[in-house]
Amino acid sequence: MFTNLLRAKALLEDWAGVDKLLELSKERPLREFEDGLSFIRAKRDGSPESIDKWLKEFETRVEETGCADVARLVYAAHLGLVDEAYAAVERASPGPDGSEHDVMGPDGYRTSMLFQVGLPEIRHDPRFVKLCARLGLVEFWVSTDRWPDCTDDLPYDFKAACRDAHGTPLDEFRF
Repeated sequence: MFTNLLRAKALLEDWAGVDKLLELSKERPLREFEDGLSFIRAKRDGSPESIDKWLKEFETRVEETGCADVARLVYAAHLGLVDEAYAAVERASPGPDGSEHDVMGPDGYRTSMLFQVGLPEIRHDPRFVKLCARLGLVEFWVSTDRWPDCTDDLPYDFKAACRDAHGTPLDEFRF
């Protein structure tokens, strides 16, 4: 929960709260949230140089592992790197790489990160549907007619796009 609170403070731009939590982290290493800390630093600074540094780290990880985990995709889009996020997922698997460098982190590769209310940027792009299809979500939504809460908030016909993407091959995850 500590790492979720840290991310929430950052999304609210409560930098004093972030600093207080980071002070506590000296007693408890945050290896499982290192990518989140990198995102928080880039969001806090907000300079093109800081965002570019984050992007280079993201792209290096994608190239080294062949994977782009969901949290990093969402972070990239939130930092204004929507095209870069989707370019990464086009050349990589949207999940863990199965190596010793994988960490479960606070999100544990759950797809819930894609639906965080304060992080809508990745959903607002129509390419979101293909990503969800690769993750198996579209198959569930179409076959059960149970749709995510964001369906009516998107700037495109989400249900129609999902029906069109139904049958997209699923990615194989390397847990």
